[in-house]
Amino acid sequence: MRRKEFPAAYWWVWVGSLVNHAGSFVVPFFAYYLTSQKHFSPLQVGFMATLYGAGGVASTVVAGVAADRIGRRLTLLISQVGAAAAMLGLGFAEQTSLMSVLAFVLGFASYAAGPVFSAMIADVVPTEGRKRAYAIHYWAVNLGFAIAPVLAGVMAEHDYVWLFAGDAVTTLACAVLIAWRVPEHRPDTGAGESAEEPAADQGLGRVLKDRVFLGLLFVVVGVITVYSQFQVTQPIAMQDVGLSPVMYGLVSAVNGALVVVIQLPVTRVIERHDDGRLLAAGALFLGAGMGLSVFAHNAALFAVSIAVWTVGEAIAMPTSNAIASKLAPPHLQGRYQGMYGMAYALAAVIGPLGGGWAFGRYGGVPVWVGCVLVGTACAVGALAIGRGVRHRTVAHQEEPVVAGT
Repeated sequence: MRRKEFPAAYWWVWVGSLVNHAGSFVVPFFAYYLTSQKHFSPLQVGFMATLYGAGGVASTVVAGVAADRIGRRLTLLISQVGAAAAMLGLGFAEQTSLMSVLAFVLGFASYAAGPVFSAMIADVVPTEGRKRAYAIHYWAVNLGFAIAPVLAGVMAEHDYVWLFAGDAVTTLACAVLIAWRVPEHRPDTGAGESAEEPAADQGLGRVLKDRVFLGLLFVVVGVITVYSQFQVTQPIAMQDVGLSPVMYGLVSAVNGALVVVIQLPVTRVIERHDDGRLLAAGALFLGAGMGLSVFAHNAALFAVSIAVWTVGEAIAMPTSNAIASKLAPPHLQGRYQGMYGMAYALAAVIGPLGGGWAFGRYGGVPVWVGCVLVGTACAVGALAIGRGVRHRTVAHQEEPVVAGT
């Protein structure tokens, strides 16, 4: 990893993400907490995870617009303070109705940070370096996730309240660090790009007319629907075969630890290959890896399943994020990333609710087979998107360069 390859602002975003995700104790243990401490059914767990995702659906576009209008840092600070407050409240809540409200608020505040981080990276890294930049940033996220489940498993053995308190503290630490060290970036409003272009076409209206980008969003929804099964159905399946909280934490840490090991080598590979083919490969690995859960009846086999879909995650996530940033005009980067985040959050609604319902009613087999089918369909869509991205790139290369733009 070449530190001088990117500006200092990028590396402070990187460090902030590492701090935040190293303290992300609640999300990987939320299903375990709800079933073991609150005695929720699989459908109820899926419903709570759905509320969390619904909050994200509501917030990501708002956060993207806010990042373009009031600035990246202020938007991030507001979202992280809100997330920390909701996290603490959720840890002490007893009534299901209050927990439901706080789950929605937590999702709203937590998901708002994603578009801001992505826009910050796009602000300071040139287009040709973004695939690598997002991959290295994703490496930091998963380095944190590799640490978090192990620490959380030990903490959960003593008292689950420590998970919520620790998560809130690291969330605030991330916000303070970014606000302190990352300078504000205010992109051009875009008014100079086309004086005759309607105002709607310089905002969300333009985003919604971008067919290639909309195709990417459909693929992202499918990919994350598969990926989100790690939040609900896989933990329940592990609990069903008798894994303890500590063992669950260790098995779950395979995901973060493997990404830490393979992300940088994978990054060197993905830099040299077509975006569409990479996204297709990632979708196939995710579907196949989650599908292997149908054979898992002990910790080792679940670890194999996690290892396979982790390879897909390491390929698909930074690639899809880089595609979104490539398609976005500079003055609409926040809005594009907000719509991208909304697709991610929408899948966090569809995946847990659908997976929790299917698992509770029919068992795991339909869920795991469905993951394989959805992953395959997403791979086909990704190949079509790749052609659109190539055509867009060629068109941009053929445009004359105008001084001052």
